[in-house]
Amino acid sequence: MAVQLFTKFRARERHLAEQLGRHSFFRQADTLTDQAFKDYLVQRMRTSEVFVDWYRLAAAKLSSADAKKVVQSIINDERPVGRCTHFEDLLADLRFIGISNPLSVLASVRTVRIISDQTRILDRPRTLDTCQRDLEILVILKIAGETLVAAEYAHVVRQLERRFGLTREVSRFYWPHLEHDSESGNHSRRFDEVLRSLITDQLALGNACNVANDAARIRMKFFDQF
Repeated sequence: MAVQLFTKFRARERHLAEQLGRHSFFRQADTLTDQAFKDYLVQRMRTSEVFVDWYRLAAAKLSSADAKKVVQSIINDERPVGRCTHFEDLLADLRFIGISNPLSVLASVRTVRIISDQTRILDRPRTLDTCQRDLEILVILKIAGETLVAAEYAHVVRQLERRFGLTREVSRFYWPHLEHDSESGNHSRRFDEVLRSLITDQLALGNACNVANDAARIRMKFFDQF
């Protein structure tokens, strides 16, 4: 029963990833100018800039030790000891493609709104049950922070290689993140281990799918500005 329930959640997850790929931004990506594509990348950088703080906020709201461990492990991945942070790797990729000073570009009004909405959704519990609340938070992080990122970067890396020669071998950020955020990647597997234990009945499945839809709706609005 639990396996079937989780399989249904994964089906919803895949549907949302496919839905992102059908957004007009990705359907028209080949026709964008290089500058327009760079403008998108810089705005996307601003959402990546707050990724760790967003995960830390979420971790503080979790009750389960296992759930906290998963989120903290990803935070640790983002800021490894003795190595460049993932955000520094992102800046390196942006400079490689010719954006010499990406941090000089301010976040747009829409980007600021998306960042704010992603924070607020963590503060709008659908239930007071601690297990279900943990489920909601983990689903929000997995969908908005991992699943849809992998779906997005699957398109982005092709454009980066075609336009700017940023290949898998050269990329420090985009290609590695595509791989560990994907369905078979390390981050996804960590989330799934806990999510399986929380999606135990139809009520939990319905809650997880509804929250996934909400998280995806926020993320997809980011692309409406381009």
